[in-house]
Amino acid sequence: MKSNDYSKIAIGTTTFYKKGMPNGELRAGLAENMIKSAVDTGYNIVVVDGSPEEWFLKSIEGCGAEIHRETPGGGMGGSRRECIQYAHDLGTPVVAWMEPEKLDYVKDIIKTARPILDGVADLVVPDRRIIMSGRPRLPSYPTSQENEELYGNDCWRELTGTDLDIWCGPRTWARDSSKYFLNYDGKDHFLEVNGQKTSYGDKWDSIFIPVIQSILDGEKVIGVEVDYTHPKEQTKLEEGDFESTLKRLEQLNNLVPVFTDYWRKEYPNSKLKRMRGETDGTKK
Repeated sequence: MKSNDYSKIAIGTTTFYKKGMPNGELRAGLAENMIKSAVDTGYNIVVVDGSPEEWFLKSIEGCGAEIHRETPGGGMGGSRRECIQYAHDLGTPVVAWMEPEKLDYVKDIIKTARPILDGVADLVVPDRRIIMSGRPRLPSYPTSQENEELYGNDCWRELTGTDLDIWCGPRTWARDSSKYFLNYDGKDHFLEVNGQKTSYGDKWDSIFIPVIQSILDGEKVIGVEVDYTHPKEQTKLEEGDFESTLKRLEQLNNLVPVFTDYWRKEYPNSKLKRMRGETDGTKK
């Protein structure tokens, strides 16, 4: 791997920490180490922080990251788009987004960028899954999170026909594909349930629906295996924790109906359907 390839990648991440929030100081420590590791490795990294307190920002001041305060009122989706815009504006050929606590993933970002730099992919989703006894596992994760994320991956695969570890939050893409993330706003899309319309939420969907649209447009979207281990401290704190399990369930119950709705609305007139019809006659 060429050492200067790291400088061809701009990573965006968003942070929000309070000392009183569950696992707040632990997560902030992981984020601090991740950001400094990315800088030391040679990546460009942009941080958009929405923390109401200054202690986290002070911990990363002067480390070499580009740091911005989050524009108020944007929510999860808005802060991610803001961060992706800053990363996109750096002008590197590759842009990546990742959660700030995934310290062990830093070493593999370059691996996800390689197919893009080589011109064989437009968007890459890292694949953490390990095959154990013939089935995919995420053994370093809390049990409930492993179950939720693997089930979500199954739903995605059965709907779209693409076998991605889509519940692995990070994404890496060619700079031109930033448009999928920057042009999406979940508040502009609605799911109808029992005659009532509700917006997609513009939370987790902000990094799921752009991948779907990229696939529907016929872009080359692939998975790349990575050697990722979830932080042991985080797994220990969340294993058997009811509130953490509820959060994962909320995510699953939001995302599966939302991306199913989007796919069923957009697939019939998509380039992907025409491509599939030309190659194998697949109908969805």
